[in-house]
Amino acid sequence: MKYTPRTLNELRRCLAGYPGGTHVEIQQGIPMTAKTLADLRALRAWPLGDWVLHVPVDGDQRVVRVELPSYTPDEARHIAANVATLPKLLSKTVP
Repeated sequence: MKYTPRTLNELRRCLAGYPGGTHVEIQQGIPMTAKTLADLRALRAWPLGDWVLHVPVDGDQRVVRVELPSYTPDEARHIAANVATLPKLLSKTVP
């Protein structure tokens, strides 16, 4: 299953029932360090970003992966357009 938790509480709900010793793989470029689910659960904060948490459903798979999201070309264009307008929006809200 794939999840995109925004908070530690959401992360912990996604991992409920999985053993703390389950191995964790984190894609390079994501600002966190954890080797096991116990390490993930012990984080003080979930880093900002749209990280994708791949949690095994099949009992044979023993690795939880944290990866950067992949976007379709249309999603990437939409995100780029919104990011381009962000400074303009911020300048309107800041006195």
